[in-house]
Amino acid sequence: MFRSPSVAGALCGTIASAHDPSGRELSNFPHRGHRLLWNLEPDGDGHYENGEAQLPDMNRSLRANLELEGEDLNVKVCMVGGALCDRET
Repeated sequence: MFRSPSVAGALCGTIASAHDPSGRELSNFPHRGHRLLWNLEPDGDGHYENGEAQLPDMNRSLRANLELEGEDLNVKVCMVGGALCDRET
């Protein structure tokens, strides 16, 4: 679950909580409170582009796009000039 305050009109996302596959909250999740997404610019219809995503386990920041589809949040992160991308829901 993310908190997503707007910063200067751009969307940012901070990890507010994490859950295991059964839906139980993980109280000891090490990345809780960390900003994961920032500078996502609205592009209409639930699309946000040109942002950044922090991958804490890799200590890297990558280009990110976000799409809201109903209750699903799709995040696409890319590296190597967009040649290598991954998408998570």
